[in-house]
Amino acid sequence: MIERLRQVDRLAWLLLFLRAGLGGLLIVSAVTKFHYPELFIDAVVSYDLLPESLARFYGTVLPWVELFVGCSLILGIFNTLAAGISAAMTVSFIIGNIYSMFHPGATACGCLGHLVLLSHPVALTIDFVMLAAAGLLLYAKDRASYLGVGHLLAKGKDIPGLPRSARFVLGVATVVLVMIVAASLMGGSGGSLGDEIDTALEDYDAVVVFFYSEDPTGYVIIYELEQQYQSVRFIRVDCVTDPDAAEDYDIETFPTVLVITSENKKGVVLAGPVDKDALITTIEEVLSSSP
Repeated sequence: MIERLRQVDRLAWLLLFLRAGLGGLLIVSAVTKFHYPELFIDAVVSYDLLPESLARFYGTVLPWVELFVGCSLILGIFNTLAAGISAAMTVSFIIGNIYSMFHPGATACGCLGHLVLLSHPVALTIDFVMLAAAGLLLYAKDRASYLGVGHLLAKGKDIPGLPRSARFVLGVATVVLVMIVAASLMGGSGGSLGDEIDTALEDYDAVVVFFYSEDPTGYVIIYELEQQYQSVRFIRVDCVTDPDAAEDYDIETFPTVLVITSENKKGVVLAGPVDKDALITTIEEVLSSSP
């Protein structure tokens, strides 16, 4: 009997670890996509696996689904539903990554938005680990809520007069509240643009700042160059939500790209539609001139 209890405890801790790991990864993935939504949407469209309207819908909805599923898994609420959706999403990630490996026109993995740039082999490895975790949670669905809020909510059935719908509403409200907290805690800008540039120049040879307004054309080019230049920090500035940044750097035309090095704090200005070849030439010039 004691050995059986120990086995149950070990399984409970394993399921908690899987829920926390998978849920945390999905939350981070969602929040980083919120920072640059058009970048991710353009990446999905570039895969050309779906009609453009459907691809844009998928790219818009996916971060919200990731956030909901991630919070649900960590809390242990709606585990079976969350694990099932997670498995379905991961299958779509695997299809997209495999497709983009063999189609140069498709944008590289934007799984974690701007936070981490993942190569296809690394992204696929993470995808298969996520799929395995979701599969184990589905396999042990009767025990997956151990050590979670969902386990406590399930006990509500023992409270006389408490309808099942009340437990469902309470579960949804709890998940939504945690979604709001997670997005607010992870979505902060962390200081001014100038401070961000100064910090980046301590670790990178150059900084490329992409200022855009209502039309984010050029996102995909910036993303592609981000994969190419590991010694360059790329920063995107939405001047609709952060107009002061444009004023601080005297930006009046959108889009505008600044290429900044430690010796050229003003930056090389490339105003107007983003020209990939011109931007590459400028980056190569500033990198070759830097010590």
